[in-house]
Amino acid sequence: MKRLLAFVIFLVLGIILFSSVMQAVGWNEVWSAIQKFWGGRGVLLFILTLLMLSLGAVRWREILRYQGYQVPLLSLLKQYFAGFSLSFFFPMVFFGNELFRSYALLEFHKVPLPRAIVSVAIERFLDATAYILFLGIGIGFLLISKSVLISSFFWWILLGAGVLAMALVFFYFKSHRKESIVRMFFPRIAGTNGFLEMEQELLHFFRLRNRIFWEGLFLSFAKASFTLLRTFVLVALLGEFIGFFPAIAITGFSFLSLLIPIPGQLGSHEALQILVFQSLGLASHTGAAFAFVVRAVEIVVAIGGLILFLHLGISLLKRAVLNKAEHMFQKFF
Repeated sequence: MKRLLAFVIFLVLGIILFSSVMQAVGWNEVWSAIQKFWGGRGVLLFILTLLMLSLGAVRWREILRYQGYQVPLLSLLKQYFAGFSLSFFFPMVFFGNELFRSYALLEFHKVPLPRAIVSVAIERFLDATAYILFLGIGIGFLLISKSVLISSFFWWILLGAGVLAMALVFFYFKSHRKESIVRMFFPRIAGTNGFLEMEQELLHFFRLRNRIFWEGLFLSFAKASFTLLRTFVLVALLGEFIGFFPAIAITGFSFLSLLIPIPGQLGSHEALQILVFQSLGLASHTGAAFAFVVRAVEIVVAIGGLILFLHLGISLLKRAVLNKAEHMFQKFF
């Protein structure tokens, strides 16, 4: 009930924010830009989005191979897209995507749950590394460029990005030193449920001498680069032509919108893109149209992922019922 209430609250907030943004920039201008993407242009963006997410599944397979588990890529693709749909539609359910995929690995491929959780955590830290670097480069470009206009709200974003970057640097520092973060901040749970063992495996992966770490980082930047390519293509199709660093800034702010727990980043993505587009001297309605088209493409992908999630969820439920029945049978007979 609490999760449903949270979903409704954040959805309402998103609708209010989205309506305010659209009223401010003008719906007619945004809609005329969106209409360009029926047909082949929309399909191109859809393909780029599929490739971007598919690289995430390939990276996950390599992480699992490093852990000693051979899991078919097709199965991981299904679980990855299903998890994406959870993050997209229900971002307020924190770690819902990660826990679902971990449990799916346990049930479908017999990967022990602690190691499955570590595999997903590794993937998330690799994503964070690429995202924060893109965001940092984008913000740095906006700060040093004399041709951009910086709004007062931008400094709050700079502060938030700085905190995220410091947290990531701290994680890498602790990984290099092989020092426990769990023991430092959560001493009460450090010795329970194998948390320290899971953390040690996580930190061990991020050693600079670990070849698989560099492979995972390469795949993470390749994945982020497909998002960057999508940015170039979409902005060009909207009638604007930008350089490499402006595209990095726009992509970095897209990554930043993922941190706001509103379903589909409704309203929040538009607000952030309007901010960065205005800073770059581009039309605000173009920024709103950019965010709207990205969401439209990702909604199509997320609906497909939701179908996969329901299919996998039914299979998991059947397995749970059968396991329970088998346990009761063994207990009584």
